[in-house]
Amino acid sequence: MDVKHRHRRPRGCRGLLLKFVGLPVSRSAQRQRTWFRTLLSKKLDNIQRINDTPILLQNIVFLLRQSVWPGVNYYLRALAPLVSIPPIRSFQTKIHALLRKHLRLTVRELQAVLSQLQLPLRLSGLGFPDLTTIAPIAFGASVVTALEDISDTDLHVISAAVAGLSNLNFINPSDRKGSDREYLASLVKHENVQKTISKYYHTRIFKELSHHSSELVQARLRSLRVRGSALWLSSLPTSPRLTISDLHYRNAIRIRLGLLPTGVRASQQCRTCHRGVTFAEDPNHWLGCSGLSGSALTTRHNSINKLLLRLCTEKDLQCIYEPQFPEAHTRPDLSFDSAAGISYISDARITHPCGRTVVRHAAHTTKYAATRVENGKHRHHADLVAASHTILLPAAWETFGAIGDEALNLLRIIRDQPLQHGSSPDEHTLKFYQQLASVALQIGNSRVIASARMLHNKQLRRDARLRRPIRTRKPRLRH
Repeated sequence: MDVKHRHRRPRGCRGLLLKFVGLPVSRSAQRQRTWFRTLLSKKLDNIQRINDTPILLQNIVFLLRQSVWPGVNYYLRALAPLVSIPPIRSFQTKIHALLRKHLRLTVRELQAVLSQLQLPLRLSGLGFPDLTTIAPIAFGASVVTALEDISDTDLHVISAAVAGLSNLNFINPSDRKGSDREYLASLVKHENVQKTISKYYHTRIFKELSHHSSELVQARLRSLRVRGSALWLSSLPTSPRLTISDLHYRNAIRIRLGLLPTGVRASQQCRTCHRGVTFAEDPNHWLGCSGLSGSALTTRHNSINKLLLRLCTEKDLQCIYEPQFPEAHTRPDLSFDSAAGISYISDARITHPCGRTVVRHAAHTTKYAATRVENGKHRHHADLVAASHTILLPAAWETFGAIGDEALNLLRIIRDQPLQHGSSPDEHTLKFYQQLASVALQIGNSRVIASARMLHNKQLRRDARLRRPIRTRKPRLRH
């Protein structure tokens, strides 16, 4: 009987899929679960072997994000959630332990940011989805795709798919009409069923995460959701300009997740600006702290300007850094002439959307802080533009990575200039320019955090010395 059962031809499209991926076609859930657990253990060994190699943390996180979810999703489409969820839960726990080890997060910090960490990059996350949620979505999408080939003898497959989607609240009982097969048939109209369901689920989680948060958290999440703000997470260190050291990468991850800077307690107040702001109110306060203006914040601002200067130089444009115009009292950061003979001036600024003056509007309006800065630059340089007959292109970036519309237009103008002889066209695309700016911005943010922490600890030690009682020596009596 075992031999006949082993060589029996599988029924339906799902049986062919199971045979194709190498999964036992037997209906025994325990046998399929054991096979899947063995497969995940081999995959985890390969991941562990990669992580043990001395490579950059930037590469490790990228490889984890690109290898864990796509590879496992291939098998989740063929396994019922009842079979796949127990092994996948143990596998995901080990992946989280690897992330916590490399990012140097505590268990409490990981649990606090787990909801955001599991969101995709376009929704302010890190791109590590909850595999226990993806399992019923992938299986349901597979059943919907092969619905015409599923016979009446395999109705339990359809019931398992509907039950998995019902647990995710994707199916509204009031909107449900007809049988399970008829309901799944109504989903065939979507071009990519799994992508549609996953997008619906992750958008709902993002709304719940931002709805029950303060204005500071809402402003941060809204800025992170802007297209292009997470390009530093998807960039590989193929050149020194795209390379992020492990220290800067960890600081950038903590900024993105809204965690406290390393070595700072939530009850402490900022000792660099003396405004009484506690880090429990705003963990990323140092990114726009007024006490750092003229030092760390200016260094971050100069790094963006030097990047723009280098991009213009690579296109062989006549560029002047911080030009002086005698007919006006303002000075922009950059001026250059295009190949068509048009004169442009640019003035860059990095703004913090969680600042006191903009957080209320930035929590409800996308790129409010960047747009506000760019409009202010137009008013500030109005006399200069009128006197010099140039075109002003203010460039504003938000500290979490969102790029302003005028800054994006500036990068487009530089990109459209003719290439130098011998330069590669792949290095002069808009996305590549945005990646360079995104990496430079996150490195600048990390240096701001490091400088502010040093000044903060120095001020704390000074305050401790002032509070220390002065010891006076008793006068010696003369006999």
